[in-house]
Amino acid sequence: MVSDFLGLVQVTRCTGRDLSDALKQFLVSVGLRLINLRAVGTDGASNMCGQFNSFFSHLKNDVPHLALFKCVCDSIDKCAGHAFKCIPDELSVLLNGITNYFAHSALRWDEDSQYYKTINGKLPKKLIPLCQTRWLVWLPASEIILEQWHELKGYFAMKADKKAVALKPLFRSKNMLYLVFLKTVLKGINAVSKAFEKTDADITKLYSDLRSQVLVLAGRVLKQHCILEATRPGMLRSDEVQMLKNALNNRENHRPLEDLGVGEAFIKLAQAEKCPHEELLDIRHKCGAYLFTMLKLLLDKFPFNLDAVSKLKFMEKVMTSMNSKGNGWSSQLSRICPAYEGSIDAIDIVEFWSSVLNLKNASGEAPFEQISRFALMCLTLPISNALVERAFCVMSCIKCRRRNKMQVLMIEALMRLRIHLKVRMKTFNFK
Repeated sequence: MVSDFLGLVQVTRCTGRDLSDALKQFLVSVGLRLINLRAVGTDGASNMCGQFNSFFSHLKNDVPHLALFKCVCDSIDKCAGHAFKCIPDELSVLLNGITNYFAHSALRWDEDSQYYKTINGKLPKKLIPLCQTRWLVWLPASEIILEQWHELKGYFAMKADKKAVALKPLFRSKNMLYLVFLKTVLKGINAVSKAFEKTDADITKLYSDLRSQVLVLAGRVLKQHCILEATRPGMLRSDEVQMLKNALNNRENHRPLEDLGVGEAFIKLAQAEKCPHEELLDIRHKCGAYLFTMLKLLLDKFPFNLDAVSKLKFMEKVMTSMNSKGNGWSSQLSRICPAYEGSIDAIDIVEFWSSVLNLKNASGEAPFEQISRFALMCLTLPISNALVERAFCVMSCIKCRRRNKMQVLMIEALMRLRIHLKVRMKTFNFK
């Protein structure tokens, strides 16, 4: 199984029909058959995946078995971004203000770095701006600001310029509590999103981890009896999604403000800062709105790919059965896959099914050829656009303002060199 960069296609119009026609012509030019296309991975743009007159709908007419997968990483980021509207704008003003204050002045950054080094004996980490092109950027941005909170507060207290004076009142316990809350909630979600960005990952494990994070999020806002029935290993089922939706729509199932799952760090900080009771209730109310909104959006987006992914449960059952003791497989796995060391969880999923595909019996036949080919085909499903986004990053490095007249063929050739050189550098011998 190989993930590779095929090429670039220049288009002047971005309607669904124009994009589908461009893809069909490109596939013909590189000698690939359209009927072999299994799935399309895209974001939520209407011209790409709308019900009518979209890129996918036009391809679906020619390839009836074609499946559509919206990028999981992009969907999670949109859910978190929309839920962030429940948090006061003051917090985004603070984070953007801090990064912008140092972004255009090396002198200011050097002063802050020396101030931080005097206190901690080391230089601070670089601040991360809240850009729109990075998934779940709120987590790393919040972590760095929290790590340097007291040093930044002390630095801005010494400054007297107009921008610094405007930021001084924002360094208060209320905003610090919001940052701690976001760090607590987004840490697990971000870990799952990072796992979906991998090129060759086990789909069943990814969706199982995503299910666990959804249940953790549900446990923060719903009472315990609403999620007991869903606490089992494996991928999320449609009936569980509907069960959580029904519980979310019933206010009697919501946790009270004093019992919201805001995290232990939030509770300890609130006690240490001695926040007023009314202010703390208001903060908890907004945090609860964030949790409610994010969970609702995640559940609304889940069923879109859930039906297709639920059909892959056979892979999960096969791997679990082989991993259990006393079934005779343990002695065979080391022969099938050399990387086996007592637990099948440590085996690369692509390597495992490739080894099963090449397994032959005494007659020279491959008894598991069909199931292994189907499993490998399932692993190629485009559940994330991370690989495509990496290619766009390479292209943006090549075609800059100084090289804006570069033609498509030259960009494509340079992209191919950079991508392949980075991936296969270890195989080159430059002597």
